[in-house]
Amino acid sequence: MSDEKNPPVAEPAANRLAWRTPADRAVRPALPQSVSIGVGVVAAAVGYYLRFTMLVPVALMALPACALKAILPAPSQPIMPAAAVQIGQGLWMLVGMIILNRYDLALADVIILAAGVVWLTWQPGIVSAGLLACYQVFGLGVNVLALDQSVVHSAEFKGLLMHILIRIVALITMAIGVLQIRQNQGAEGVEAAMADIDTATLR
Repeated sequence: MSDEKNPPVAEPAANRLAWRTPADRAVRPALPQSVSIGVGVVAAAVGYYLRFTMLVPVALMALPACALKAILPAPSQPIMPAAAVQIGQGLWMLVGMIILNRYDLALADVIILAAGVVWLTWQPGIVSAGLLACYQVFGLGVNVLALDQSVVHSAEFKGLLMHILIRIVALITMAIGVLQIRQNQGAEGVEAAMADIDTATLR
């Protein structure tokens, strides 16, 4: 009898999804654990081969990563790895130009990267990431052709190989970051819609 008089009240949709806050989604791992382990093994093998050639660009990526982690808002955090990788790539090119005292086509690369990364961090999305991806794919083709013409195990060979790896990592991290942002935006839209339904039902 008591059940008929007091039927169970459905839990509001907003409460059912309360655990999926923006902060929770921001710290969600970008890659499955098995993929992360595989990437780590490959990175360790490549790092052993490249050694010092890999040390400088990785260090130049770590600095902007720490800064972006602190200043980017939570909804934009998934794009942080892609931005940090490409900032480090641009800084590495800039350091190389200064050391070699050569300001040719690499200067255009630095300018394109700087403009693209600013846009990517300011308005992360398919358009900004897509244009940067076009640049990275074009540069990847150029680097692969140059690698084929270089002497294996030479400093030039290792430098070109590092450029290729950075471009591949940039493409992967941009794709993952944009996908996560779109998924988070979709989840927020579902939460808002369900909260509106609950509100309308209670009226």
